[in-house]
Amino acid sequence: DHPLRILRQKAGVSQSGLARDSNLTRATITALEQGRTRLPKAETLAVIAPLVKTTPAKLRTEIVQWLARESSVDLSVRAAATLQLSPGQIKAYKSFSHWRSQIVSSPTALAVLLRINNDVVLRYEQGRDSRGMTDRLAGALMNVLGLSSEYVAQLRELPTGTE
Repeated sequence: DHPLRILRQKAGVSQSGLARDSNLTRATITALEQGRTRLPKAETLAVIAPLVKTTPAKLRTEIVQWLARESSVDLSVRAAATLQLSPGQIKAYKSFSHWRSQIVSSPTALAVLLRINNDVVLRYEQGRDSRGMTDRLAGALMNVLGLSSEYVAQLRELPTGTE
């Protein structure tokens, strides 16, 4: 679990309560605890830390250590095999959604794995993002899953939607 979640629960504070007391949204607290916000700004840490009974420096250190541990992704054999395909083999998938289903079960699961906003993946898979695959999604695929730019370029060529 994310250090903020652990400290928040030890302090007996709900996500809603922390959001209210810190003047942040509950969605922001959720994003922090899911690791979608990699490292909060110093100002955010300064507001949150006392509410979960720690210092901003200690909270930052714990988050950095957590991020280092979480950087290795534990995937199924099928997912690992899919990620090892050559870029040319990506064309065999009917859609980005079809490819994603080999890695994780849902767009939400992919967003959590990549530590990005769920809406980024949903909008892309549903074809609702006129920009195509955003740099945020492409970057997360490369940085978190270790995919090459050529692999991601082939993913961008796939239709977005469900089979």
